[in-house]
Amino acid sequence: MKSWRDELVRAYERAVYVAELPAGNVKFRIGAAPEGPAPSTPLAIITAWNPGDSRPTEAVNESANRQLEAALLEAGWHYYPANGRSEDGTHAEPSFAVSGIDPDVAVDLACAFRQAAVFYWDGKGSRLLWCDG
Repeated sequence: MKSWRDELVRAYERAVYVAELPAGNVKFRIGAAPEGPAPSTPLAIITAWNPGDSRPTEAVNESANRQLEAALLEAGWHYYPANGRSEDGTHAEPSFAVSGIDPDVAVDLACAFRQAAVFYWDGKGSRLLWCDG
């Protein structure tokens, strides 16, 4: 029997992550080459939507994402619109593509917003960084 965690891992690994960067949109997938002008510097795609196994209302999710954006602004991060979505496009979560962020800082930020993981591009390859280690 698959656990909630197994399903979550699978969803994150199969998701499509899109960053709307100044050079153009880039589509990332775990284990695949990016489609579009991928940056040579680190990038994390972070959201505050649907923390953990919670599924709040759209209004609550939007409020949480505004709080995340305020935290990004306060910290002085450069960020761009992004989203993480299911393979079939039936589910999408508005996100932020944070440029130049250290992986530990990205995890701390994701964990502060009760996320399970964050997508991370190190300039050469992508991976998921899990909040529980």
